[in-house]
Amino acid sequence: MNKNITIGIKDEYIYSVGIVNVEPKNATKKILSYSSSDESICGVENSAGWLIPRKAGDVTITASSVDGNYTDSVHVHVIDGYSDAWQDMGMFNCVSSGNCGDNVSWQLWSNGRLIINGEGNMTDYGYNESPWYNNTFINFVEIGSGVKSIGDCAFSGCTNLQNIYFVGSPEKIGKSAFYNTGLTDVSLPDGMKSIDNYAFANCKNLKSIQIADSVDTMGLAVFLNCKSLEKITLSKKMNCITQGLFMNCAKLSEISMTDNIIEIDDNAFYKCSSLEKVEIYNDNPELFTEQHLN
Repeated sequence: MNKNITIGIKDEYIYSVGIVNVEPKNATKKILSYSSSDESICGVENSAGWLIPRKAGDVTITASSVDGNYTDSVHVHVIDGYSDAWQDMGMFNCVSSGNCGDNVSWQLWSNGRLIINGEGNMTDYGYNESPWYNNTFINFVEIGSGVKSIGDCAFSGCTNLQNIYFVGSPEKIGKSAFYNTGLTDVSLPDGMKSIDNYAFANCKNLKSIQIADSVDTMGLAVFLNCKSLEKITLSKKMNCITQGLFMNCAKLSEISMTDNIIEIDDNAFYKCSSLEKVEIYNDNPELFTEQHLN
């Protein structure tokens, strides 16, 4: 791949690091992962090598084989304004755009990436009102640093949405924001405070989620029907496991609750048929009973 690349913050394209040749040609494992030495300057999508310039500076983008034994790297110089990178790099163009808040806008790129930037809150949408409702083209969402909330029903029905990246930390995820999406693994950033009802419900491919310790409020049935969910890390500030929070999470086998948990609502773990271990750091023997499972 090209060893030196210059891209511009204002370029109206999202670039790939170029063609990476895997040798030998008959190698059985040709899957690569990508990483950036400084995500704040230029991010890179882990599995495809798409570059996302954010501010002027220099970074090293590294491609690694699946077993980590082989690596290659490229130097990326990010400049203010525009560049001529399209002449020698993989190129993606913006296919649609619009506003999703008073001061928040979005761009959808031809590689399936949705970029949301601006300042303030996203719009709270009603059922099927979001501009991306049931959009099966979107596979990746990036939330810019100035976005303070993710709107109700924002990405509902985006069944091929597999990854979300937070540049900053929105304070709130709205109702059904990621309902019935294809997310697999999620890490919520520190600074987030609340997750509303059904936010990740029906995400049937979601295997793990890490909730930042800043989250102190979670709504009802946030993970309803997340049938692949195996692992979750709860916030240390949470004091209540709300009604139906993990309802029908059939693969959830183990959960640990901090001593801040003082209440578990009915049916919190209804039909969690694989749940074998519940660690509770609380002296109340009645905190967790059969009624939470049935």
